Amino acid sequence: MKSFLSFFLSILLCFSAFSQENDFVSFGLEINPRISMQRFEQPLLATSGISHGGSISGVAYMNLAPGIEIKTGLNVSLIRIDQTDYSFAFPCDVTSSGFGNPKASWIHTKSNQFYVGMPISLKMNLSKKKSHPYISLGGEALVHLASVQNIVAHECGASEGTKIQNEIRENAPILFIANLGLGYECIRENKTDLYMGLVAGHTLNPTYSEISNFLNLDDGFNNSRILTLGIVSGIRFK
Repeated sequence: MKSFLSFFLSILLCFSAFSQENDFVSFGLEINPRISMQRFEQPLLATSGISHGGSISGVAYMNLAPGIEIKTGLNVSLIRIDQTDYSFAFPCDVTSSGFGNPKASWIHTKSNQFYVGMPISLKMNLSKKKSHPYISLGGEALVHLASVQNIVAHECGASEGTKIQNEIRENAPILFIANLGLGYECIRENKTDLYMGLVAGHTLNPTYSEISNFLNLDDGFNNSRILTLGIVSGIRFK
């Protein structure tokens, strides 16, 4: 990871040096408050609430052609997860004839997931006017830094749960997200531009890398994905 970040920063420094003599690169800052929820392969085994998170980014824009740019940078990102898991089976859930109510017991997890993100996208203006709408298409690699979890098990329908101290699901070390954005950029005379838009995202790989399951069941978490929707706003220095 360190070698990758060093290479990434070296590329940005090269672009910065080149831009001193050419109007090729510009830089900016942006924030992206967003909501997220999980999508499960087997929704009967799990449900997800909508959670709030976001990211703060330093960005760089590289001109490819009039109205077409590459956007990249680095960010610190927070994704919150609120999930109810019915895939775990407790002894009282099993009867002589098999399983009873599959939702009689559950584990509720709320977690804060912290990442360093490395996005890259293609930004295209939708108008030749000075201030213009734009569309962006790209992706992002989110490197997992840390997580804070609150896990409570509700056994056999008990309203009062038991807190679980150990993590029962290990996060994937890297999440890859595909992003699609639509926004509007306001060009100002002082060479400080402002923009705002919507960005929708969908992770391409599973949220978790390892699954702990009391009965080793093939549950829906093996292929869970995260959906995001954010309102991005930023300032750009030319």
